[in-house]
Amino acid sequence: MVAATCLCARARERESDGRWQPPASARERAWPQPRPAFSPSPLTHTFTRRTPLHIAAAEGTLPAVEALVDAGADIGAKDRWGFTPLDEARREKRGPVIDFLAHQAGGSSGRR
Repeated sequence: MVAATCLCARARERESDGRWQPPASARERAWPQPRPAFSPSPLTHTFTRRTPLHIAAAEGTLPAVEALVDAGADIGAKDRWGFTPLDEARREKRGPVIDFLAHQAGGSSGRR
């Protein structure tokens, strides 16, 4: 009982002069743990299995699509629903992206 009272008194004393800090374990619980490093790989995807190439194709950003393909992104990658980046570009009617992805895949543009 005396030891606990003594520790509390010392903690209050340090708190009053601005030097008080919580114990390491409390400090660790108070701050979130560091997140794992982000991987900028073109193969990175979300729980929907949509790759950055799926998103760039759906948005119609040809420079991004070209850069991702040059970096090694899989043109035939299928998302959770079975759609490829080319399917996404067709669904959103992104003409230049459709042409580019179809040419990369070795087929005709196949615009619908």
